Amino acid sequence: MGYPESGMLPLRASVIGLVATAVVGCGSHIPPLIDEDLPPSSLQDGGPDSGGFFNATPPPPPAADAAGYCGNVIVPIVLERPNLYFVLDASGSMISPMDVPDANGNFGTRYDAARAAIADVLKVVGHRVSYGAATFPATDSDSDTSQCPAGQEVFATRPGDPVSYAIADKVGPILSSLLATLAGRTPSGLTPTAATMMGLQNKLLALTGKTYAFLLTDGAPNCDANITCDTNECTTNIEGNCDPNDATLNCCDLRYGAQQNLWCLDAEPTVSAVANLEASGIKTFVIGMPGSTVYAGLLDQLAEAGGTARPTEPYYYPAEGADDLAATLRQIGLSVSISCEVTLATAPPDPALVNVYFDKTVVPFDPTDGWTYIDPTHVGIEGKSCALLQGGDVLDVQVVAGCTSIVN
Repeated sequence: MGYPESGMLPLRASVIGLVATAVVGCGSHIPPLIDEDLPPSSLQDGGPDSGGFFNATPPPPPAADAAGYCGNVIVPIVLERPNLYFVLDASGSMISPMDVPDANGNFGTRYDAARAAIADVLKVVGHRVSYGAATFPATDSDSDTSQCPAGQEVFATRPGDPVSYAIADKVGPILSSLLATLAGRTPSGLTPTAATMMGLQNKLLALTGKTYAFLLTDGAPNCDANITCDTNECTTNIEGNCDPNDATLNCCDLRYGAQQNLWCLDAEPTVSAVANLEASGIKTFVIGMPGSTVYAGLLDQLAEAGGTARPTEPYYYPAEGADDLAATLRQIGLSVSISCEVTLATAPPDPALVNVYFDKTVVPFDPTDGWTYIDPTHVGIEGKSCALLQGGDVLDVQVVAGCTSIVN
């Protein structure tokens, strides 16, 4: 075969949310990049040997000089959007400030920092993904601790805004709607993490494509009315908010109140809920905000159960400041949203007349740091070009057929 060896390709998942145009009509041929022993029908739309796969009808051609590209035949890309689902702690402690100021010297609340970080990552990858969100607990319940309602979905998962908004550096209507929904919540209540993750399972499993949950929290799960605990597992004691003059006092003891046990650490059910999601193919990224350090061991367990543990401790993702939190979410979002394999819905008519563009800048054919063929309908982005793409600095990718491939 004339294809590159598979070991040259770093990734094998369809690129997400990219725009592909294929244009024909100029330039001279270079030696074919695909084996000429392949039957011609395998390189054509709807040929007799294509098995019906290459039967997508290209959209109408653009003008000859459209966007500065040569030619006028479009080959569409197969779009496979992952789902990013944000499960945001909105308990009463999230009204507390971050531990580290942002770049402007401001200490915003933990909840506001989380909202801003979600906005930041979706401005970069939103056009490549679908996204949704839930907050927990479900209602403002700080004044009524007899209720620990499990969190609920506040924004149904849907595709993000078109790439044109990102190119124009604007927030589109979908992202605006999500941010407005999150801004309408005032943090209050306890932290029913286990019940929330269990309650969301069916919604997450019903989504099409790969799904990733992002659990942002500033503390430990509690709110389980069915358990009791000693001082070692009472979150009030653990956080030093019981009686500093009596280390033996258990502030979760039912003798001091009918619902004091709601502050007991709800560890095992939460780990089980996250593990069940992972067993069903949904990984959970655990982001620990200020206030969560004392529970680092449990957050590590959650990260391991969710299939997203970092290679060294802490295994979860800690964030002390708003800028740190935004950078963390951006890093994770990019890693799950952008692949370096482009899947074409149809094979280019002539593989020697193909170019790849990053935001209208041509990427040379180069198996080391440019692009290369995997097969007639798959293009691999390699080396430095792959790193540039996955770094979030490329908003739009086009595969343009019809002109001689630029070779590095």
